[in-house]
Amino acid sequence: MRLRKFFFVIFAMTIMALIYTQMQFNIYALAYNGKEKENEVFKLADENSYVAYNVAKLKSANSLGLELLTEQEDVDFLDNENIVRLETPASLSTEAQVASVAPKLRWNLLASIFSLKSEAEARPIR
Repeated sequence: MRLRKFFFVIFAMTIMALIYTQMQFNIYALAYNGKEKENEVFKLADENSYVAYNVAKLKSANSLGLELLTEQEDVDFLDNENIVRLETPASLSTEAQVASVAPKLRWNLLASIFSLKSEAEARPIR
């Protein structure tokens, strides 16, 4: 009877050790797969930043200007002789003239010496 109990305990411990080993193996396999996916995410993030930089570089004014100049030789740029002048409505032009005419303030020496300062600008007497 004791021998049978001994074998049962040994068998149970062996089964538990095998289950534990299988669980540890699965843990390491999942960690390895997770690390591979993390590396892939970092690689894709780097590639995304490179692509975003290249897109921004291609959309820049310098790049577009160089591309335009190399593709089309007959491009004319605007100069002082080709400026288009637009007539503004009378209401807009009179408002602009009224806003531009401001009363000119004369600088007065006595007024600047005896000017009243606000309370925040006054200095305390010691």
